[in-house]
Amino acid sequence: MSEMLEQGIYSSMRGIWELDKEDKMIIELLISTYLSRKQTNEKIFLIYVAPSGSGKTELFKLFDDSKQNTYFIDKFTKASLSSGMLKRNKITGESYDPSLAPRLKDKVVIVPDMAKLTTSSDKEALWSEFIGLFDGNIRENFGNGKVCEFNNLNVTLMCGATPSIYSQMLMTQHLGTRFLFFNRKGRDLDKVLEKSFENSSKDMNKESNELKDVFLKFLGSLNYVNEEPDKDAFEVIKNWALISSNLRASAKVELSTGQLIEPITIECPSRLFKQFIVLYKGLMSIGKDYTKERALKIIGKLALSNANPNRIEVLKALIEYKNLHEEGFSRRDVAQYLRISDKVCLGELNSLYNLGFLKRIEKIVDTNKDERWYRFIVDNKNPNVTFFAEYFELSDYLGLEIEVKKI
Repeated sequence: MSEMLEQGIYSSMRGIWELDKEDKMIIELLISTYLSRKQTNEKIFLIYVAPSGSGKTELFKLFDDSKQNTYFIDKFTKASLSSGMLKRNKITGESYDPSLAPRLKDKVVIVPDMAKLTTSSDKEALWSEFIGLFDGNIRENFGNGKVCEFNNLNVTLMCGATPSIYSQMLMTQHLGTRFLFFNRKGRDLDKVLEKSFENSSKDMNKESNELKDVFLKFLGSLNYVNEEPDKDAFEVIKNWALISSNLRASAKVELSTGQLIEPITIECPSRLFKQFIVLYKGLMSIGKDYTKERALKIIGKLALSNANPNRIEVLKALIEYKNLHEEGFSRRDVAQYLRISDKVCLGELNSLYNLGFLKRIEKIVDTNKDERWYRFIVDNKNPNVTFFAEYFELSDYLGLEIEVKKI
């Protein structure tokens, strides 16, 4: 980790926030996203997912530089980017186009709370607008005959959302890999309350403004270094792109049985891979002493944040407890351990089997009635399993004779 970041930024932040390792990860990832704004090869649209009260809005406010490089949006409608009408300036009397799109060119757009977007009745239209923004080209034809067209916008996006956004996985699959998610787990609430009590006697506006000045000065000292990763880092990033695309692959499951209806669809991870490369470069730009290992750890966390959360937990459980059940696990074993429904669990077990992460052991109970049961066990020979296990420091549970390379 960068000494300047640790001694300058994090030491200042500890006076206000109760920082933990995931706070540091998202801060560094947001800095990387901010620095990537000048490159045009692959844009980054990052959604920071965390429970309410996690300080998302306060964190985003640190990037507010009065519209020099960032642009905050609190409200957004399908007519925001391209209005299709002209307004008249009350002072000069001149007409102007109030469309938001041209004002966002080359900016980092920040939406602190996506709740209004995800609950809007026009959310499909809103997401379509974001797709246009990501692609950098917006064209709208209106009933009054006007055509609004804005090209080469080069917009970077940082948003905040609660975990409820994961209930819209169909929406995220529709968007493909345009949006990246960083999923923050819950905090140590005791420490949060203690810090809140400690802050009750402080002038928080003054403290926050002083921290923001320090943070913006630090951001201003950084430049995006467009240096390609070395061979080892390249391979790790490629593996994370492949694993993420597998673990987020869409599966059509019969709701009443939990069985797969059709083969799983895995999207091509080429865009995901390029986005990871862009963010890796941004992370390595934070300081000359910023380590490759730290950057790859954050890329791994990001890759898994974009996967199906239930699928990850099911796979982790089967790896961690493999040695306890050499004959495999029933869906009920896993469902009870994770406290999720049998049908949801079976859907994920069958998905992981279909993807090659698991092996399935079949036993016929009654040949006359064609009754059988299945048990599942991780496939040690699948390199994705070993790579996944190493990230969570679970490789010892696999009983592997080979040495898994640390990342």
